[in-house]
Amino acid sequence: MNEAPVTFLSEGKQIIGTLHRPRGRGPFPVVVFLHGFSGNSFEAHRLFVETARLLAVRGFASLRFDFRGSGNSEGTFSELSIRTEIADARAAVRWVRRQSWADSGRLALLGMSMGGLVATQVLAAERVLRTAVLWNPVIFARALRDGWMNPARAAQLKKSGVADWFGWPVGRALYEDLGRIDPLATAASIRCPLLVVQATDDQTTPKAGGCALVKALQGAGVLAQLQLIPGSDHAFGRFDWTQQAIQASVDYLVAGLAD
Repeated sequence: MNEAPVTFLSEGKQIIGTLHRPRGRGPFPVVVFLHGFSGNSFEAHRLFVETARLLAVRGFASLRFDFRGSGNSEGTFSELSIRTEIADARAAVRWVRRQSWADSGRLALLGMSMGGLVATQVLAAERVLRTAVLWNPVIFARALRDGWMNPARAAQLKKSGVADWFGWPVGRALYEDLGRIDPLATAASIRCPLLVVQATDDQTTPKAGGCALVKALQGAGVLAQLQLIPGSDHAFGRFDWTQQAIQASVDYLVAGLAD
């Protein structure tokens, strides 16, 4: 297995990532990872790293990257929005498709939390993606936004355009996007099959959201599956929860990207 840093541009911003490749010349199927809000390309307790390495053992390449303003990528956190993350994700897909070692007919997304919300928008726009896995995706985006915005933060946002969320400068663009984008409405435009891995005791993105997305997708004729992780929290913060989420996801992706 080979792991190497990579860079690419998204709307003029330098995006930093890590490429995982199996041994050999390829072409390999590829999974692009989309991290959550205030996260990075490692994700909590290295969830993305461990998943990418397991995929490599199974013969699949992966690209993990930091959205602009996050991790090592260029930009400031206050400029981050759903729109900028969609642009970064689509730039990552374009970069992968240009690589000689990539099988451009076998591409997938794995998005966590807000990265799962971003994935729904990319899947609706990019027909080149064959499948996806969403971990505890943000589905009730407006409710999440309203839960964040207490009176003090609302006053900050109104005055300066930036609110302090536990030290993270949340800009107006993100606030507005969370009130505007509805993944359940987007479901009608998604065509590829996908798996939602949902923690049952998630206090950040409740189980009802993942269930509602799967129901909406199935109603639109999409082959959508739901994998519940009983008792788990948002970040699958226990050894057995982590193992269940990763193994279910890798097995699904391997089957979904098979020749």
